[in-house]
Amino acid sequence: MEVLQGITHKGNVVGIDLCEVAPDYDSTKTTSILAAQVLLSLVGYVFHVRSLDNKTGEIPA
Repeated sequence: MEVLQGITHKGNVVGIDLCEVAPDYDSTKTTSILAAQVLLSLVGYVFHVRSLDNKTGEIPA
């Protein structure tokens, strides 16, 4: 997660590609839950960095 957080501070994240989640083969739903957590965390990091940029008046790269 620290890597994703660092990426959001380095530049303007405009998309993400999450691969290899196959709910039909994930009987315990572990992979699906992890994928959802990763996506939600990344979206949170992106919005957090954008809110900091807006407060300082800077335009995100």
